[in-house]
Amino acid sequence: MALRSIFIILAIIFPAMVSAMDFMVGDDKGWTINFDYQTWAQGKDFRVGDRLGKDIIVLATPGRKWYLCGVGKHCAAGGQKLAITVQPQMMAPSPAPTPSFGSSQALPYTNSANGITANFQSVMVVVAGIAFLSIFRA
Repeated sequence: MALRSIFIILAIIFPAMVSAMDFMVGDDKGWTINFDYQTWAQGKDFRVGDRLGKDIIVLATPGRKWYLCGVGKHCAAGGQKLAITVQPQMMAPSPAPTPSFGSSQALPYTNSANGITANFQSVMVVVAGIAFLSIFRA
């Protein structure tokens, strides 16, 4: 019975974890000035659970998200801004884009997450804890 519970929990949680994609903002150009990030974002399907950039910004909730440079005039004069629409999470995994790592400039952290995100390790700890309790409780 406990083993069946573990498989049910994993069947629910695992597809959501493996479907997340990593996007390197700007591809080989990275996060820099004088780059058209809106053109870069066109055609990309951003989903809840996906991650952006070198600093790893997790897209935790669906909706419009805005990312801006924290350095004066980089947004207005240098075009260093990005606006995207994050779609709800899909249950079926999709192929990840080939990451390309370019500029060493880091994305400034902006908190657009309205929820709590969990990484794979923390989810697995919870699953293992539930499995442990269900096995020894019987």
